[in-house]
Amino acid sequence: MIKFPTRRIAIKNYRCALVNTKIEEYLRRVKDLELQCSSQNFSSQSLAPESTLTTSPLQQLGWTLLSLAGLKHLHDSSILNGRALVRSPFNTVNALPVSSPNSKRILLNCSETLRSGLKTGMQRVTRNLAKYGEMTGAAVPCTYRTVSAREKYMPFQKTILKLDRNDILFLPEHTEVEHDIELVKRALNASGEIVVLVHDLIPLSYRETCDPSHVDHACYWFKTILPLADRIISPTKATALEVEDFMRRFPFKRLKKIGWFHHGADLDEINQSPAKEVSNTVRALRDIPIFLSVGTLEPRKCHHIALDAFDLLWRAGLDVCYIICGKKGWNAEALEKRILTHAELGSRLFWFKDASDADLALLYKSSSSLIFSSIAEGFGLPFIEAMRYGTPVIASDIPVFREIGQDFATYFTVADADSLAKAIRDALNTGFKAPNCKLATWDEVGELVFGLVRDDPRFGDNWVGS
Repeated sequence: MIKFPTRRIAIKNYRCALVNTKIEEYLRRVKDLELQCSSQNFSSQSLAPESTLTTSPLQQLGWTLLSLAGLKHLHDSSILNGRALVRSPFNTVNALPVSSPNSKRILLNCSETLRSGLKTGMQRVTRNLAKYGEMTGAAVPCTYRTVSAREKYMPFQKTILKLDRNDILFLPEHTEVEHDIELVKRALNASGEIVVLVHDLIPLSYRETCDPSHVDHACYWFKTILPLADRIISPTKATALEVEDFMRRFPFKRLKKIGWFHHGADLDEINQSPAKEVSNTVRALRDIPIFLSVGTLEPRKCHHIALDAFDLLWRAGLDVCYIICGKKGWNAEALEKRILTHAELGSRLFWFKDASDADLALLYKSSSSLIFSSIAEGFGLPFIEAMRYGTPVIASDIPVFREIGQDFATYFTVADADSLAKAIRDALNTGFKAPNCKLATWDEVGELVFGLVRDDPRFGDNWVGS
């Protein structure tokens, strides 16, 4: 007579029903969130189809049954539509730490930074956190395995990282919603924690200044991922307060704390030589004041306002130079044409589209002041990078810049070329404000950020409301 392990089957059936109940509840609440957000500040056109949110219920059930049956390895390498979570190319640590109740492992998702290959803005932040995480053992940087032509040459270690119990999933950047949501669900099912870094809410607050496709993606990502986070951190207190206000609209959320920090000011690759074009330009301009703007050409950066201000100064007879560093971004065709056809291009107006860190270091050192004319920022890395080299800053008067620069910078009325021209003229006549504030290194920032990710009580002052 064959004996069936009825008790074991009953336990597995119970666990299966329990997990699927949790998944169904999660999907129902996400659907409620979609309806809630669409009735407030989100347009219905900005929401991606619901089918992209998750895989099919049958696939979910199949994965759950495989896991409960002890055959989890059969689907680990095919999660996320054929992509698996693997080690990043920041290979300074060989061993994979394992979470324990007293020491939680942090999995740092670097997928978008590695996919884009960029080294500016959010990507610079992720790279520095990843390097610190692996060098110190504070986190395990990871990414999705890919097969694209450019990514297959990345030196990935093909070690699949499984989300274990007590793991902390840290999302420092926005990737595809369907990928992140799968990781989030796995973390929830493993009783892990989810921490999200929100750089800014500009796609929601200043929609008209952003690429509509980016606005759609950001809306969907924010309203899908953020309500499931245990903690959210942002690069300034001003941005953290905006996030706090934004999160009030969600009836269902796991959120316990919102924290803040400031970015590091040290640049990479500063031991390399700058490009000849940059060094020759600086050498030729050594006898006149140089003013520098750093950032992608896009509407919210207001390069056109800065150029208006310099046109006023040039017409008034001031011999000054304006250098722009940044690639062409969304909706910048008119500005690009204006720069390329400008009468001062090549003499007192220059545009470097792909400046390296070595180029930026030379330009910061050689400039009389950084001009930061944005109408909105989550932080503004060029602000503190310039101050690190002792370069004064003239910036638009927005809360984020006031928080970073305090009284060590000069401020002008937002989007006002006359106000900026006056600030430049006054600085040339009476002197620039010296940036004497203390700036953090990326090592110090890494300690703080991963402390916030772990909810370390040593950093309690960096939580909103503390």
